[in-house]
Amino acid sequence: MLVYRAGPLAAMGHDHVVGCHCLTGTVYLPRDPLRASFNVRIAVGQLTVDDPKLRAAEHSADFPPDVPGSARRGTRKHMLGAALLNAAKYADITLRSQGLRRSPGGKPGDVLAQVAVRVLGGWHSVTVPIHYVIRTGEIVATGSFPLKQTDIGLTPYSAFARALRVKDDMKIRIRLVAKRRAG
Repeated sequence: MLVYRAGPLAAMGHDHVVGCHCLTGTVYLPRDPLRASFNVRIAVGQLTVDDPKLRAAEHSADFPPDVPGSARRGTRKHMLGAALLNAAKYADITLRSQGLRRSPGGKPGDVLAQVAVRVLGGWHSVTVPIHYVIRTGEIVATGSFPLKQTDIGLTPYSAFARALRVKDDMKIRIRLVAKRRAG
């Protein structure tokens, strides 16, 4: 997730890269890929903030890799705190498929996934553009799309009477590799 700063004091902050290698769940892939479904959980407490390798991979002046450790820890503390993700009360974010349809004008493997997202105990529906590739024993799904924090029930962080804040708009990039279960 790419999260951006805003407000008159934005120069005091920095843009963020929030990473996740903490997905668990199941993908069901029948013969017709448009009938596939999934139920995935994100362990909120395992989200990373401003990992230098992820920031460097952005190849952008907006995400220099040299964010101080104290700033990374402070941002993560705010993100997991009661005002945003409330990790102490809500340990997981759940993503559940509601249906897939071909992407209009897309190439083979391009679909629009209707996804129910459970955040802070509430369900929200979002449409996610996905490209999938089926390989022997696995499926790889990738996508990139904008998402507003408020569309999934979150209130963007702000301080100093909103003079320093996080933009509502984020950019989400996913790469999910689901491997066939042995047996």
